Amino acid sequence: MKTENLETLAFVELLKRTPDAFEAVAVMGLRSRQVVHRRMAERMLLEQDLVEDENEDFSEPLEENEDYVEEEKETLLAVQDFFEDRLKWEFRPKDDVESGEADSKGL
Repeated sequence: MKTENLETLAFVELLKRTPDAFEAVAVMGLRSRQVVHRRMAERMLLEQDLVEDENEDFSEPLEENEDYVEEEKETLLAVQDFFEDRLKWEFRPKDDVESGEADSKGL
């Protein structure tokens, strides 16, 4: 499923979700990095499977991949997740992080 480009969002819409715009940017940035890391792990597994395939002939030139599907940008997915309320997060106060007292639910 490919969506259109990210539309311009009013700052007011962001503030309807959270009173702290910096918090929202931090959460969306973390979500974007999670998507990048997941995709990297999937590609590494795919490459590992290709290397393990003993019947692969690397002497022929590469052809255009017919199965290629352009993925949505990580930032677009993160913004969509945020505005569609698919993200849950909890920030711990600095004192709790250092002492390890609070549970982190993460994203």
